[in-house]
Amino acid sequence: MSSDPLLITGFPDRAREQFGTREIVDYRDGVEVHRGSYVDYDVRVRRLAGALAGLGVRPGDRVATLAWNHHRHLELYMAVPLAGAVLHTVNLRLEPEEIAYVIGHADDALRGRRRAAPAVRCGSRCPAAHDRGDHRRRPGARGARLRGPRGGRSAAGRSATGREDDLAALCCTSGTTGAPQGVGYSHRALFLHTLAAGLADGRAISERDRVLHVVPMFHANAWGIPLAALMTGADQVLPGPHPSVADIASIIERERATYVGMVPTIAVDLVEHARDSGADLRSLRALVLGGSTPGVELIRAIEEDLGVPTFQGWGMTEISPMGTFSGPPPASITGTRTTRPSARRATRRSGPRAGSCPVSAGV
Repeated sequence: MSSDPLLITGFPDRAREQFGTREIVDYRDGVEVHRGSYVDYDVRVRRLAGALAGLGVRPGDRVATLAWNHHRHLELYMAVPLAGAVLHTVNLRLEPEEIAYVIGHADDALRGRRRAAPAVRCGSRCPAAHDRGDHRRRPGARGARLRGPRGGRSAAGRSATGREDDLAALCCTSGTTGAPQGVGYSHRALFLHTLAAGLADGRAISERDRVLHVVPMFHANAWGIPLAALMTGADQVLPGPHPSVADIASIIERERATYVGMVPTIAVDLVEHARDSGADLRSLRALVLGGSTPGVELIRAIEEDLGVPTFQGWGMTEISPMGTFSGPPPASITGTRTTRPSARRATRRSGPRAGSCPVSAGV
């Protein structure tokens, strides 16, 4: 029986070898701006990991991201752990002063940001690394540029090394329940959470899916869906910053998305838009709601008016984050919707080594 450690850094290798032609698609304001394969993704991730190491990032360092849902953020999801560091996704919806506070308390060694992210003054202890975006340096931008060596896979190769109990990610989101807190996720915790996301009676993410990421990637690892899609070889579609419900509906139709997650408030607007515009969202096999309890009327509208199966997830930042998952009963079973707990996962509250930052309500 294999005793290999459970490391998420093996996911890019698997995606390249098993699902190399599957797609990662980027949109901005409803317009496609990038389309690449998992082979491309693996090359870019390893170049980026090498660039981070070149900037002085060392194993155990925290690297903060200030980014929306785009392919470069997805690349950081793997490049930071491949560099041996800890990915710290920072909530862009906080005020700049709050972001600086969170970054400071997490003791981040580096922060990466895009043009759409707020400018944050954190001092010299946490320098900025600017994403080049449209391949032009922003006028007046300070800090290093994230540009790794060209030429394939030599930039970094930590996918087979490390301990499964090492931290891979750190989530800190705005909270309402007292003192600042943070949660560090080990490789093992994220690996097991990813496996649970592929279970048939759960979210069942698989190679057959085209996943649209509406849940912000800075919020609780986007409910774990980017890692699940990467491990199983699902296509990934990223809508960019501030997608409108019209953009979301258009992307679903154009890309024939099969899976999407969102909070109920967005789902309400999506239902209204689809009714008014006649958008066909029936390619979706699952619309997953989380963040707050959806009303029965909303679930009925999605399933009956739009013809889309609806599921509900519940979790907390502290549990990786998905805790339970419910949906329609199988066709052979009559009765009410069934709620099942997700597989148990180990998480670690951040201590002095991992920093601390505001607690947030969970998924």
